Amino acid sequence: MKVLIFAAICISLMFYAGEAFSESDEICCTWVNTKYISGDRPKNLMFNFDGTFVTYNTKTSTEALQCGTFQIVKKWKDSEENIWYKIKMQGLKYGMRYNLRK
Repeated sequence: MKVLIFAAICISLMFYAGEAFSESDEICCTWVNTKYISGDRPKNLMFNFDGTFVTYNTKTSTEALQCGTFQIVKKWKDSEENIWYKIKMQGLKYGMRYNLRK
């Protein structure tokens, strides 16, 4: 039953996000960090074009750890021309969090 409720909430968040996150297409892709060994940190983070995100425990996992919406708060280039993103993420499990991505 919890899985159904979780899935229903994730789907409703996807519909809600829609056009609200105009710059989200700049970072939409799958981010994988295989250096994480265990714990709460997801190894796989997917940013979707509709302003939603989903995290997974492993690179090949199909069961989501968390889902929610995201918004790019700030974007800049460093001295090495790397693009950095400050991202506000709103999920059910952890609430609102900020994330930094390069």
